[in-house]
Amino acid sequence: MKRRDFVIGCAVSLGFGGAQAQSPAKLPRVGWLIPSPPTNPPQGMPFIDALAKLGWIDGKTIQIERRYIAGEAAERPAALEARAREIVALGPDLIFTGTSPAVEAIRRETSTIPIVFMGVNDPLGAHFISSLAHPGGNITGFANVEPTTIGKMIGLLKEVAPRIRSVALMHSNVYAGGKREWIVSEEATDQAAKNYAVELLDAPVENEADIDRAFAKFSSEDQTTAVIILADAFLLQQRNLIVVSAAKYRIPAIYPFPIFPASGGLMSYGSNLPEQFRQAAGYVDRILKGARPGDLPVQMPTMYELIINMKTANALGVTVPASLLSTADKVIE
Repeated sequence: MKRRDFVIGCAVSLGFGGAQAQSPAKLPRVGWLIPSPPTNPPQGMPFIDALAKLGWIDGKTIQIERRYIAGEAAERPAALEARAREIVALGPDLIFTGTSPAVEAIRRETSTIPIVFMGVNDPLGAHFISSLAHPGGNITGFANVEPTTIGKMIGLLKEVAPRIRSVALMHSNVYAGGKREWIVSEEATDQAAKNYAVELLDAPVENEADIDRAFAKFSSEDQTTAVIILADAFLLQQRNLIVVSAAKYRIPAIYPFPIFPASGGLMSYGSNLPEQFRQAAGYVDRILKGARPGDLPVQMPTMYELIINMKTANALGVTVPASLLSTADKVIE
């Protein structure tokens, strides 16, 4: 099977398969739920590889139950809730999941089955845990962003577009019901705006038409407004439309995942998702061996990646300083 180290958060398509064990009832059972359709070849290989190194091999020493989400955007919240019920009804020893909407859907169904997450933006703001150091309850895992990330993204935008006076934060109403605090706290955004002397604009969207209208609204000849695409599962699914709209209205935008600049977006800055997968496997191992999720601290990202698409920068007419290019993890020519 081809190894896939490029992983999409709030945001990615996940899943893996394996031969069924001869006696599956005797194996520890792990549920796997991410709001994305299955892919071929399957993704999430850093997690699978890390589990294998710890002795957990699907169909041999562990049984994996996978559920996916597909269909139109309007149907996905209901589908996610249905898949969460299915996973919990199986009675797994542990559930591995990603994104805030998936965690919320599962925790509505169980307060006892251990849950390990990755790709969750603000677990405190979403009230999934009591504290980072001592989560309590049955939920723990790896956060996708930390509070200063928004400030860093604003700073990167101002380096390539010094004239910007306002920054719009785009997020969706599809999964989180417009709860921006599930992604980033108001305190963090207010502090970032103060530090960089910009006005922050709220840009909630819930369909494709909203996305195009939002970019049209922020369009200007002198590029005084830039856009931050927040780590959001719906926006990830709409990445091609978002990239096209940003180019159409000539708006500098920064994204949370590398797949956006790979698709033509200007640049991305975000946590290293493959590393989160590897770390999550470690928590799965510890819990299956007896650790309580409430005793395992929720960890913030320690590795970030900056990706810059120079072709897009040239098309937008923005200048990327040489100093910024030298610090980028990848430059797309």
